[in-house]
Amino acid sequence: MSSGGSLEKEEFKKAMKQIGREWATMTPEDRSQYQVDAAYEQSCREELAQRALAPGPNKANQPENQADARAAKDQPTHVLEAISGKKYLKKISAKRLCINSCQKNAHSAWSTYSLGLQDADGAVKKESINLDVTVGAVDFAVDYSLHRKPDDELLNQFPVPPHADLAAHGKTCLQLFGYCKQQPHHDVVHAFVKSFANMVTEQKLSAGTLVKISFDCFPNSPPSLQPDDVVFLGVLNKKPLAHVVAHAWPLEQREGHFSLVRDASGLPVFTTTHKVFYNMIAARNGDVKSMTVLIFKSHLDSKLWGLHQLNV
Repeated sequence: MSSGGSLEKEEFKKAMKQIGREWATMTPEDRSQYQVDAAYEQSCREELAQRALAPGPNKANQPENQADARAAKDQPTHVLEAISGKKYLKKISAKRLCINSCQKNAHSAWSTYSLGLQDADGAVKKESINLDVTVGAVDFAVDYSLHRKPDDELLNQFPVPPHADLAAHGKTCLQLFGYCKQQPHHDVVHAFVKSFANMVTEQKLSAGTLVKISFDCFPNSPPSLQPDDVVFLGVLNKKPLAHVVAHAWPLEQREGHFSLVRDASGLPVFTTTHKVFYNMIAARNGDVKSMTVLIFKSHLDSKLWGLHQLNV
């Protein structure tokens, strides 16, 4: 015997020969009970092959795996599995999994949730998963629909619709994100936006904090007419990573005071750090090497009863 309790190859042959000799000496009456049991086991296996895979049993609540006098079609699945044996279960597992898939596709949840793309638990329908489309093709479709100007490498791989206007930026990405990856200086702007967001998190700055933003240019860079910007911090959006801010206008008659409105009839100008940084960096032709952020210690002059009182 081997360590696992199974017979070695030669031992198995000897055992089968012994069983064959004993079977040959048995009377038809003695054989009949074994034949009935074998036929029942076969019917259980055939019935099990028509059933879907069941969830793993809870051993604490699982009844004993003993068959009763019921026909195979009336037996619970866990009894059929116990009768069929582990080797047969492994053999038909793929066939039973196909039955699971058919039952899942026929379930009413597909027509109830998410336009038939997924069920109540968020599982994506198998027919909706396309493994043949390459990543490049997906990138091209996304770039074309959002930016209208895919990368040159993708343009060489995929045909462009004849009506495509590759020289113009689409408005979709600007409406969704407030920026477009095809804009000049995008990578530089995005890097500073991310750096600013990390600084706000590290310094634990709260909404309403007054900050002054300035950029340092490389030597010999042409002078910029775009001044430094002073803004009130607002809400941090995780996707895209940008703060909503409000411009702060200096009050000429009161040094050290800023207002959210330029005059009594005006309204606050809300924007994002991406737009603020883009305007400042574009005015400097992207020739910036570092950013300086001054955090002011500030307080509200009065309670926010009206727009004309939005001064700090």
